Amino acid sequence: MEQVNRARQKQEDVQVMDNVSNPSDPIPSAPVSRDTKVWILVYIFGLVFLQGLVVNHLSVLLPVLKDALQLDDVAIGKTASFAFAAGMPALFLSGYVTEWIRPKLSGVFAVVSMGSGCIVMGTATSHVGVIVGIMITHFGLGWVLSIHSAVIANVFPKSRQRLFFLIMAMLAVGAIFGPPLIGVALNRVAPTAWGTVYVWLGIALWGLIGVLLLVCGRRIAHLGYQAGAAERRGRPSPAQSEQNVAERIAQTLASGVFNRPALYLLGLIVVLDNLASINVFSWLGIMVKNRFSARPHEIGYLTSTMAMGVLVGRIFMAAFVSGRISDRKLLGYSYGLAMLLFMAMLFAPSMNMVYALYFMMSFFMSAQSAATYAIGAAKLKERAAVGIPIADGIGALGSLAAPLIMGYLAKQVSLDRALWLIPVFGFMLTFVCLAWEWIEKRIQRDDQGEAKYKEHVEVNK
Repeated sequence: MEQVNRARQKQEDVQVMDNVSNPSDPIPSAPVSRDTKVWILVYIFGLVFLQGLVVNHLSVLLPVLKDALQLDDVAIGKTASFAFAAGMPALFLSGYVTEWIRPKLSGVFAVVSMGSGCIVMGTATSHVGVIVGIMITHFGLGWVLSIHSAVIANVFPKSRQRLFFLIMAMLAVGAIFGPPLIGVALNRVAPTAWGTVYVWLGIALWGLIGVLLLVCGRRIAHLGYQAGAAERRGRPSPAQSEQNVAERIAQTLASGVFNRPALYLLGLIVVLDNLASINVFSWLGIMVKNRFSARPHEIGYLTSTMAMGVLVGRIFMAAFVSGRISDRKLLGYSYGLAMLLFMAMLFAPSMNMVYALYFMMSFFMSAQSAATYAIGAAKLKERAAVGIPIADGIGALGSLAAPLIMGYLAKQVSLDRALWLIPVFGFMLTFVCLAWEWIEKRIQRDDQGEAKYKEHVEVNK
């Protein structure tokens, strides 16, 4: 009994220290009504839809930039790398900032950044200016991740896998409409006037986030800064702690996220995914332009086809697969099938065949983000809102390297040959997921066997 009391006291001490070290949680801990949860989902789904409108725009923009600015494959690779590099600081910072300013204000900041980047792109007069605009846009795109991660992990923890699939399905809905609309608009203006399209895109994003806030109104006050401030007032002040600032920071880093091996395994998975998927998104448009002389609107439809495959895949998996197979097995098997379909796509003799194979590949690839976030929510638990963006930030190293590697190889051996590197990264991801699953299950069986053995020894004493 004395040992039990000591354990309880130790747990209470840890909880108090956690409150001091982390003066704000992703979401206030007050009970949330059913109606409030509905409006929270409306806000989050709307935010992700706006993200989806822009998330795959590079597939359409890069072929246009290549002609308008007379860029070679290496320059295109650098442009894409700068874009994804801009997401790295957003992924590392967004979780901590969202904890402080709360998801509502953080979402506004993300969409305003996306719109501002589009306007900077559209008004730029040089390649460097275009890159700056792209980086601002992708900073906002990366920022959105922490918002829905925080909400799902803390408000809907029991439904996290299904909701992550549905959130990613809404992202795909936005991606169905965004690239084709951008492609059609670019096709109707002169090649040198492409910037006008992006100026209006940025203005539209600003307007749409304003409409979303008006619709949700005070019904999402639970996600607002004032709710977070009220929650913080009920906690021990950091000044009441005997620790100094350096000790509190060290404790936060050591006892929060960075001491969990799952964070780095998730980061490795995202690195491999980005090395594969980012190259698909960045270079497929150029491949079909070179091979089939595809126009901007056709590339937009191709990107929309990918988004439809992702949408159908995520709805199917949320309805029929979620909860029936472990997240790591789902991710590993799905990604392996997606890579087989991508290899078939490299032999496609026509655009119609590319459309069909890209749809099927995207169907299986749709498991990636939802399954990864579900793994993060399960393994990082209460620190998922911070840990998942950090894992994506680690994975952004793959985003940074992928276009550069492919651009260099395309210049050396041709793009068609360089694209065969993508399945190599994809199958490595499959191996990591299945190996992680097997090792952890083996450890659990060993621990259970040891526990049963000890119980047997105690009984027979």
